[in-house]
Amino acid sequence: MKRKLKQTEKIRVNDVWIGVVHRGNYLNNFDDLGYKAKELGVNLLIFGHIHRFVLENFGDVIVLSPGSPTKPRQSVASCAIIDVKGSKVEVKFEIIDDIYCGMDVELK
Repeated sequence: MKRKLKQTEKIRVNDVWIGVVHRGNYLNNFDDLGYKAKELGVNLLIFGHIHRFVLENFGDVIVLSPGSPTKPRQSVASCAIIDVKGSKVEVKFEIIDDIYCGMDVELK
């Protein structure tokens, strides 16, 4: 039996509140997630569903999709490395595999 997860999760790491949601949106404009982060009272909102890396700042909040290391995906296989020191958040984009939908790509 599957364990049902909450729609949103919120945790504190050092002085940073981190929110996690599965679904963002399907567009390239992530303002709605910036508002969602503010609504949840988090400094960093991690979302998924789109299977590609996104890192956006909306004032004092960060919106992040770490991408996807698994198939199917719409971009290179990726993940995010998040380093929280006090109230500072650093995000690093890590490429796992440069295969894009079954095709090799040249990254610049």
